[in-house]
Amino acid sequence: VVGMNRIYLATERYGLHNLDAYVAFDSVLVRQAAADILSLRADVKFVPVEHQLLIPCDAWRHNLVFAPFVHMYGPWRFATSMRQGLSSGYTVTYAALQLLFAMGCGRVAITGLDHRWKGDDHFDREYFANASAATARFAEATNMRGGPGVRQLRKIERYYRRARTAYEKAGRTLVDATPNGSCTVFRKVASVEAALEAFGEGKVGAAQFS
Repeated sequence: VVGMNRIYLATERYGLHNLDAYVAFDSVLVRQAAADILSLRADVKFVPVEHQLLIPCDAWRHNLVFAPFVHMYGPWRFATSMRQGLSSGYTVTYAALQLLFAMGCGRVAITGLDHRWKGDDHFDREYFANASAATARFAEATNMRGGPGVRQLRKIERYYRRARTAYEKAGRTLVDATPNGSCTVFRKVASVEAALEAFGEGKVGAAQFS
């Protein structure tokens, strides 16, 4: 399981006692959540190398890797190896999908992909509790017809399609197991449990709660 951003708010609730990996790249989130990121139990945690001053610590003691990320403002390819540097694609989910691909996962299920960015649509009311005023305004604009949030979601979808294409070309499976999610790029399944049952045996990855 790969967790993202504020997944630490849900680890106890969903029994995620130890993640295989964690990834975050937003500088505001990394600064605000530094202590939570350090205390999160995960085999490895990826944060952009340019954010290393935001988390002053002995990184190795916390399984923290300051990884190379391609510049935040595209254009971005879909990286199939960590040596290429993870691309952001306007969303940490895109980075996580590259990470799972590089880890060799042939079947991946996404959950928690609401694709709306409104605070009450996230899995915890505290998700945007410390968000800046600008972030809050942007989240509220997301569902406005033709508003800046809608245009941003269309950009994100363009990179999701790149991820889908990369998995398909490699003969891998990528599905969206988010109940009531608004993203239409990936093939939908009813739940993570349904996806895992359909996947059967083999190396499986789950991108959880962006």
